[in-house]
Amino acid sequence: MSAIDVLWLPGELAIDPPRGRATIVIDVIRATTSIATALAAGADRVIPVPTVEKARKEAARDGEALLCGERRGRVSMDDAWCAGHLVGRLVQTVAEAELTDGARAAQALSARLGPPTATGLAGTAAGRALRAIGRSADLAACARLDDLEVVPVWRGGALVGSRGGEDA
Repeated sequence: MSAIDVLWLPGELAIDPPRGRATIVIDVIRATTSIATALAAGADRVIPVPTVEKARKEAARDGEALLCGERRGRVSMDDAWCAGHLVGRLVQTVAEAELTDGARAAQALSARLGPPTATGLAGTAAGRALRAIGRSADLAACARLDDLEVVPVWRGGALVGSRGGEDA
């Protein structure tokens, strides 16, 4: 039987590392959408780092690097909503999937709200922050489902684009 779990905070990975398991990391309004879009547009790779200082060091090694990011990752409605939507889709394809409490909670949230929409995301804390800096139009990209032909995959210390049919 396959287990599907949703971890609500990055610190939970230290308690239960994902060794030997498929893992999906979600940060809808910022990282996930930006990374997937960058890779689909032709970026070679995205290198996530934990601090601003490490980001600057990486950028110094590559004169063409673009720095972007955020700090102070916490439970967010947009990410929980998306995770629940993915759990709902996974249980349709994974025979006899066993859901943890985290996965069941995310799925219940998504079932109540339906698929993520730009209007719905605009009402979350992350959506309000995006609107506050004049980036409301970005919410439509964050809400799109299945519109890119690339999936970010961790390979060799970076996220690279895996297109349909490529080995992940």
